[in-house]
Amino acid sequence: MMAAGGAALLLMQNDEGKPSLPVAARAFGCRGASPPHDHPHIYLNMGKAAGEIRCPYCGTLYIYESAEGAGAPTAGAPEDGAEPSTKLPTAGEP
Repeated sequence: MMAAGGAALLLMQNDEGKPSLPVAARAFGCRGASPPHDHPHIYLNMGKAAGEIRCPYCGTLYIYESAEGAGAPTAGAPEDGAEPSTKLPTAGEP
């Protein structure tokens, strides 16, 4: 995906089906999981005020973490297991 001005847009995916993932950009693309289990590639934009956004297709909650705060927990971020899994089936699974 390309952002306005020809810059590359961060494209996220959630192959492990985690309920939430950190992201270092407020605007990015989501494709769900790796093909062939991906969903339509969509553009998500948190804006300046929001610190999180949920993909309407796969349900992954993306939590903004600036480069300075990488590795530090985000206030109000759910812990692993706090939400039901959005894991997509892999090849050979029902």
